[in-house]
Formats: sequence, structure tokens, C-alpha cells
Amino acid sequence: MLTRMFEKGDNLKPQYKNFDFSGLDDQQHKTLKALTFFSRHKNWLKKKFDGTTITSDVKIIFIDQHSMKMG
Repeated sequence: MLTRMFEKGDNLKPQYKNFDFSGLDDQQHKTLKALTFFSRHKNWLKKKFDGTTITSDVKIIFIDQHSMKMG
């Protein structure tokens, strides 16, 4: 799932190549900075969730995704 999210972001990059970010207000800049966390730490996130181990986070995501109730 994480890999698909990164691929989607990479596919959208060309659409913003010449975008003028100077017209955005402070709140929009703050939101963009928060969203770029994932891009800045892309390699670390891929390594952390590379699928070789199943962590409790992944188990919780799976349970939430499939609408199961935790006991």
C-alpha cells in the first residue's frame, strides 16, 4: 500500500513542475510542509515497511481495513 502511494505521488509530480507556490498563503504552506514529510523520508519509510516483517502497526492497519473488531 505504501509503495502504491509513493508511485501515485511520483506520477503526479510532472503536473506541478512549473507551479507558482508564491501565491499560497501561510496555512497552505504549512499543510504542504507537513505533507512533504513522506517525500523527505521516503527511503526510510520504504525500508521500515518493506514487507519482510509484520509489525503490530501493520496488524492494526489490516484489522482496520477489513473492519474487524479487536477483542
